[in-house]
Amino acid sequence: MKASYKFALRIWGYYAITMLLCLFFVFFTSGDALGAILNIALLFGMLALAVNEGGYRGEKACTLAATLEKQSKDGRKIDPELPKQVFHRSVAYKMLAIAIIPFLFFASLNMIVNPPRPGEPALAETQEEESALVEQHMIGTPEPAEEGPERAGSAFGGWVRAICMVLFMPYVFLYHYLSEAALYWLFFAFGIPFPLAGAIGYMMGPRLREKKLKDMMKGKRRKMRKLKVNQPPKKPKAVV
Repeated sequence: MKASYKFALRIWGYYAITMLLCLFFVFFTSGDALGAILNIALLFGMLALAVNEGGYRGEKACTLAATLEKQSKDGRKIDPELPKQVFHRSVAYKMLAIAIIPFLFFASLNMIVNPPRPGEPALAETQEEESALVEQHMIGTPEPAEEGPERAGSAFGGWVRAICMVLFMPYVFLYHYLSEAALYWLFFAFGIPFPLAGAIGYMMGPRLREKKLKDMMKGKRRKMRKLKVNQPPKKPKAVV
């Protein structure tokens, strides 16, 4: 389980980097065609890094398993913690479940506190409510007592919506083309690609190890051929 948590943290790290890059460099142009292309390119690039991270961990775990097997055959003592780090498909499955949980939590919370309005654009602003709030703060008009709980609930919903909008920023180009209802339902899917990419990469571990061994053998043969070619011809021994 420890390996799965570490793996999930790494995947969250890649997602966080993508989120920040989109927030600071893509958000303001995401409505344009060029911005959308940049967003998609960045997204696929970071997903490729997530696959690579999973592949590295899977290949490393397979190599460790082979090393421990050799040590066991040689009768050498093995650290009890090392067998827990060898390749297991369950590591990818557990990582996938752990990494998705925060995304599902916020998507569910947003759906509960902000029931989507059919046909409403995802980036539409409730201008009347915002203008009323600004006016109240500017002139100091107190809010009616009976509207207190409703205001509090609305404020909490606004915060949850804002958090989700930032959390799922790697897909910001879709915000401009979807309705509020469609976007809120897609929030449940937006958290899947990065953990899934990492899990797929990890599952490729055995194949990557085989490829690595083949490449090593090819390199060794190439080196031996080069040594034979560059080796000076043997001089015939003098007959006594």
